[in-house]
Amino acid sequence: MTPVIAPERLEGERRFLYGLGYRLTGSTADAEDIVQDTFARVLAHPPPDLARPLRPYLVRIAVNLGRDRYRRRRRAPYVGPWLPWPLAGEGDGGTEHAELEPRASTEDGPEERYSAHESVRFAFLLALEALSPNERAVLVLRDVLDYSVRETAEALGLKEPHVKTLHLRARRAIQGHPTAAPRARAKEHTDAALFQFLEALSSGDAARIEGLLASEVKLRSDGGGHFKAALRVVQGPAKVTRFFLKLGAKFGPTSTVTPLTVNGQLAVLIEHEERAPPAVGMKRSGIAPRTLLMLDLDGDGRVRDVHLVLAPEKLDRLLGPRP
Repeated sequence: MTPVIAPERLEGERRFLYGLGYRLTGSTADAEDIVQDTFARVLAHPPPDLARPLRPYLVRIAVNLGRDRYRRRRRAPYVGPWLPWPLAGEGDGGTEHAELEPRASTEDGPEERYSAHESVRFAFLLALEALSPNERAVLVLRDVLDYSVRETAEALGLKEPHVKTLHLRARRAIQGHPTAAPRARAKEHTDAALFQFLEALSSGDAARIEGLLASEVKLRSDGGGHFKAALRVVQGPAKVTRFFLKLGAKFGPTSTVTPLTVNGQLAVLIEHEERAPPAVGMKRSGIAPRTLLMLDLDGDGRVRDVHLVLAPEKLDRLLGPRP
């Protein structure tokens, strides 16, 4: 007789698996699918001993589904820079669906670990894009979930020496990428910088905008091919400033700005309507009606990264469809 898994046992793992799937793929849509596919597979093929903890069995399924989805997404064409799908909330265990439960580990020092809060920030997720599917899975299991080498090898179906090699390679690959979340005081600086940046944009003061930017600033604008967006990463204070001045000239007076907490940091949603409807036979402006803006600062408090999410499928899942 096939063993039956109580529904409440699966539901108790939903948040954890969602958080794992999101960190493996950077996509809330993929994370939801990973959870559902994991549940379907474990119900169809339950573990032989249901008296044992269910999570390791679920993780083995979910992490392999995550690797496959990440691999397929990387191979698929994408218009312009790709940004993670925004996730509502703090991302530190209080965020709906994003909970992870790291355990104490003696294999590495705490400086090698990423908290649940840190590991959903855009900076961390973008750094993971430099990794292969196996490297990403190993890094998430080892440095976010605090899995041992043995547990990681079992989850991925790999030999322990291979896991150690992948882990070392992954850590080296993300060295130099800004990945850490700001601590409390630095977070206040990031929040203040965002409002200063918005004030500078609203005034159209090029010198003031440029003065807030780090010399190595990068702007990524993810329109997903649906709206006008920079097709390449914009680099350098002068170019980023020109980008925003051009963009600001196209917004109408009815633009609204709403603060949000996204991926554990303050962001703003900018919404606008076209100044006038297009004439018959004329195309619309191509400007996204909704833009999510987030900033990351460098160690000197200047803006190091600007993230603009315009892609409607990403914002619709975060905010609901636009009326």
